[in-house]
Amino acid sequence: MISEGGEDAESTSIEKEVSNGEDKNKKKGMVLPFEPHSIIFDEVICSVDMPQEMKYEGATDDRLVLLKGGKWCV
Repeated sequence: MISEGGEDAESTSIEKEVSNGEDKNKKKGMVLPFEPHSIIFDEVICSVDMPQEMKYEGATDDRLVLLKGGKWCV
């Protein structure tokens, strides 16, 4: 069957399938409006004030260390 534009109807539908397949292969996602960066911290120490309960139990330090050492990337 020939369409008005002189093209074969079967070839037109095949072309549509091919173009739809190309759309599926495109990357999906969002373009960020900024350039991503990262920061690396070395020898991280995370501490809080010593809880009163621990001071009552005999802890002598002023700070309770929760995390010490290691590398962190943000």
